[in-house]
Amino acid sequence: MAKATTMGPMKIKESGSYRVFKVFNAIILTLISAAMLYPFLYLVAQSFSSTQAIVAGQVGLIPKDFNISTYKYVITDGKFIPYYGNTIVYSIIGTVCALLFSALLAYPLSKAELYGGKAINKFIIFTMYFGGGMIPNYILMVSLGLRDTVASFILPGMISTYYVILMRSFFLTLPVSWKKPARSTAWTCGVCSGASPSPCPSPSLPP
Repeated sequence: MAKATTMGPMKIKESGSYRVFKVFNAIILTLISAAMLYPFLYLVAQSFSSTQAIVAGQVGLIPKDFNISTYKYVITDGKFIPYYGNTIVYSIIGTVCALLFSALLAYPLSKAELYGGKAINKFIIFTMYFGGGMIPNYILMVSLGLRDTVASFILPGMISTYYVILMRSFFLTLPVSWKKPARSTAWTCGVCSGASPSPCPSPSLPP
């Protein structure tokens, strides 16, 4: 009986120009990576160096007069924990609000029967390219009495134009059967907008 033979994967011979491209690409990416890593490594070296060495400009990528006094000060300072706690709280609340309100705006915009939907979409895209900037946003927060409050960090990012466009594109791909009213389908989770919720398996919304 003849033995069955298995053929391994075929290797495509690389041309000389393609090999040159790979080498050139590797060199460029290595240089870009080094340029991006250098500032971080420089800061790390400074954090382990003495103040005198930093002021004298003697610190490069290797710490000078090695010490950990900077880290001792940060850990023993009573303000570090509250500040870092604020960072965590703002990140969690901001992410949840951005997903929720962006989804609530994107879902009705995905409906063809929405009156004025095209005009609203164009207006949202307009804000993506032409923003007021930092100073107008600051003036707005001050005029609303929200200066030095948690809301001043959360409100400006509650609706992200990029997220709205991404979620709207996802909602447009939903099958018609998924868009029926919730009373006729056994939904277990989702974000509701009107009578039709969004199903769990979504690349833009967590389950």
